[in-house]
Amino acid sequence: MRHTFATLAISAGENINWVSRMLGHKSLVMTLERYNRYVPNLTREDGKLLAGTSEMGKRFPMSENINL
Repeated sequence: MRHTFATLAISAGENINWVSRMLGHKSLVMTLERYNRYVPNLTREDGKLLAGTSEMGKRFPMSENINL
């Protein structure tokens, strides 16, 4: 039941800190180590926001032709 609660709550976008407290974990690290794969990526554009708003983005612009 605990694992189901945690995975459903995190997958739905609940705050990971709240889920950690509900599970009674001593630290957020403990929760993230176990349930990190269920944290949703809501933008599906990893790295683009950081590259576009920082000095790094000016020096290393994102290329649309990069295939990872």
